[in-house]
Amino acid sequence: MFSRNIHYVVDGKEYRGVLSIGPIEEIGPEKCYCNFSIPHFHDSGGRICGLDPIDALQNCICFLGKLIRGLEQDGHILWWDERGDNCGILIHTLFPES
Repeated sequence: MFSRNIHYVVDGKEYRGVLSIGPIEEIGPEKCYCNFSIPHFHDSGGRICGLDPIDALQNCICFLGKLIRGLEQDGHILWWDERGDNCGILIHTLFPES
């Protein structure tokens, strides 16, 4: 399991929480799930499917990058080290087509 402390703003007040990725569950042949959660916005968590653990992790990171960007486009404020850093989920450097 991987985690990172992030900041987010709700009703003008800044909070800190933990963005988590994992654990990865192997469900069967060629089917794995990577779990994730984002404080306040996706507290209950979710899971992303992949063919194997690395595929599930990669799919999850890509999904989180797009989800965080979507939240920011909707006017929400989230960051890791500094505002505008997309919580450090920089998929565009790894996957230029995203």
